[in-house]
Amino acid sequence: MANKLLDRCIKEMREGITDSVVMENEAAKSEAEDKLQRYKECAERNGTFEVTFSYANTEGDLIAQDAKGVKVEFLAKDIKEDIPYYSPYYKDRFLNTPLVVRIVAIDDKTEVIRVRSGRSTGFTTKKRLIRAIEKEMEALKQSQIENAGEDGKQAEPHYFELLGRVESVEPKRAVVNILGKGIIGFCYARNWQKNYTRDMTDFCKKGQVYEFQVIGKLPSKRGRETGFNLSHVPYTRDAWEDIPKELFEENAVILVECLERPLGKNYWWGKTELIPGIEVIGDYNSNIGTIRETITYKCKIRKIDTENHLFRVIPFAVAEKDRDKVDSIRFIEVKRKNRA
Repeated sequence: MANKLLDRCIKEMREGITDSVVMENEAAKSEAEDKLQRYKECAERNGTFEVTFSYANTEGDLIAQDAKGVKVEFLAKDIKEDIPYYSPYYKDRFLNTPLVVRIVAIDDKTEVIRVRSGRSTGFTTKKRLIRAIEKEMEALKQSQIENAGEDGKQAEPHYFELLGRVESVEPKRAVVNILGKGIIGFCYARNWQKNYTRDMTDFCKKGQVYEFQVIGKLPSKRGRETGFNLSHVPYTRDAWEDIPKELFEENAVILVECLERPLGKNYWWGKTELIPGIEVIGDYNSNIGTIRETITYKCKIRKIDTENHLFRVIPFAVAEKDRDKVDSIRFIEVKRKNRA
């Protein structure tokens, strides 16, 4: 059932449906339908329904029977976990009162349905999904061990795939709502795409649904629920395969924004809108003064090496359209000359 639950949640998210499904009205069911069919359908979608229990045995189990003779049982040991204040001595107070329940087991032979509280905090859909994901991860890990070669070398790892909605984005990580069910997931910048990611806010958008692989569990921390480490890398293209052919031509010119000037280095890092996902190495040019971060420059391409992932340029003019930024550059350069 765990796999069915995961499949259903993934399918719902793909279709943009995350609301819980309410069990169909009993009156709408055909008389000729299998007695247990509606219960099985309800269990598959983890639905809830109301039951009015009419009998309690000496152990405190609550029992009800529907019009077709199917027995519904809510065992005392389960009630104690789901309803902390329950006691067999006060079992009569729970009779003839509608209780919201969900199905945990169906016995086809005896036609008995075992239920637990539909409002239980211990066995919610969220926790069932977490357990299902953990089981899938363990199964894939075990499969990798079993398929190891004769030399003992393990095969390439396979990871469980699912969907998640981005709840917040920071430069180095995104917080993901897995399957839209409140399960926490972190996707760090190093696991976002095939190429280096300096700032995730340039690529990852809040509220968008993306595909992820579950690559591990988050370290346990006090007060934090179980969560997972995610990777979006397999669903991205290598930006080095998408470089326009025009850039390989002689005297090609591009606009590059300076991102960082490493201290004590003879180069700087930049980005160009022509090739999102690739960072450019820029050389210094004394003819245009000091290179400044956030400023855009006109650059000539010095070298493109797709095999070794090298993209080198040299600036020859300021291309910044923001007048405030340009004026600040001129002010700094004039001030430097006056000091000299």
